[in-house]
Amino acid sequence: MTDSSKYQTPSTVQAVVCFLGIFLMIASGMFLFGISLHVVMCLCILWVGLHARSLGFSFAVIRLMMSNGIGKALTAIYIFLLIGMVIAAYMQSGTIATLVFYGLNLLNSEFFLPAGFLLASLMSVTTGTSWGTVGTIGVVLIAIGETLGIPLPLVAGMVISGATFGDKLSPISDTTNLAAMSAETSLYRHITSMLYTTLPTFCLVLILFILFGYGYSGGVLHGIEIANIQQSLAGAYRMNAWVTLLPLVVMIGCSLRRYSPEVSMTASITTAILIAVLYQEQSAIDALNALWSNSRGNTGVDNIDDLLGRGGIYSMSWTLILSVMALAMGGILQEVGFLKVLLNAAINRIKSTTSLIATTISAGLLGNM
Repeated sequence: MTDSSKYQTPSTVQAVVCFLGIFLMIASGMFLFGISLHVVMCLCILWVGLHARSLGFSFAVIRLMMSNGIGKALTAIYIFLLIGMVIAAYMQSGTIATLVFYGLNLLNSEFFLPAGFLLASLMSVTTGTSWGTVGTIGVVLIAIGETLGIPLPLVAGMVISGATFGDKLSPISDTTNLAAMSAETSLYRHITSMLYTTLPTFCLVLILFILFGYGYSGGVLHGIEIANIQQSLAGAYRMNAWVTLLPLVVMIGCSLRRYSPEVSMTASITTAILIAVLYQEQSAIDALNALWSNSRGNTGVDNIDDLLGRGGIYSMSWTLILSVMALAMGGILQEVGFLKVLLNAAINRIKSTTSLIATTISAGLLGNM
């Protein structure tokens, strides 16, 4: 930790100007000029660094602050690398393909909405991505829902609800790990704390989809699209769930025993690669190379091939590099005192329960922005 007592303390006005500059650069850079977010983050680091320099901090000290910010998140960075490997290994072992194959059997007109919701949730938990779930299996569910005559906004809500739930609670989700890292708590403690609000919401939404589903029980599903997807998956993978779901069982078992995420993920990756080589008869070299950069599936169904091509360390590079930049900038903001000044200014204005609630809501909105 840098000793900032011998340097100038930023004023509230300067802290506000600093944060306002960050907000304007990100907003205008991304949405007005279309500049890459990573480049914008570099400009933000320069902006914050200049503010720190104006307060008397030398370049060497500022660089140390950036390194300290990154250093606090090294554990999360290790997990980021493993997340990409887990996803790719699950694709190679047929774990994801098996979930899709058997999950599609649950879909019919009366139970389409709750079954689709559960399938999207499960896919998101096992792949660690809500956007990836929406863009792959979600597209398939949209097409099936249209065939059944179910309003597409309702189907889209089903997909997004399930994908968001799964991503929040997945131990291999980059955002879940980032949240735990930012709060300086353990991953499993973070997930456990979210269960108190997420699980009741999940149950309520599931009940609603069950009730809504009865209103569309007259829909007819010919099953041609589902049959084509399942046939394509069966042609590309062996589908013995007792074997292909073992990596997921290992992950869940290690998680329940509260092993560290790194140990749980490594055990699951090892199991998945062994299944890919010994059971799916994948080339050992191809299976290992997939851990770096996975390739598209070869089922012949575009959406499914996109899903099966996810994962690999390389796929995490966008988020990982951006996180490192954000952590470096956060290190300066924290140690120079910009965050502390703004926080103190907000706390000093809290005089009642009403002002506490208003301040909390405002801080949450500004933080998300």
